[in-house]
Amino acid sequence: MGRLAIQAAVYEDITRDLFDRAGLCAGMRVLDIGCGAGDVSLLAARLVGPTGRVLRVDHAPEALTVARAR
Repeated sequence: MGRLAIQAAVYEDITRDLFDRAGLCAGMRVLDIGCGAGDVSLLAARLVGPTGRVLRVDHAPEALTVARAR
């Protein structure tokens, strides 16, 4: 498990709580700027569900390739 995957696992509950407090819910649209490998994007996608949408943006093409594959 890579460093970023470990970091995402450690902070997942905190990030989910932050999204809950911000009111993120089904059907919303989310913009994840600097998405990296997509851990936060994937969490947001689970919260917005199939009726929502998450758009990921990152400067590094390699990061977007990894995020798309996940």
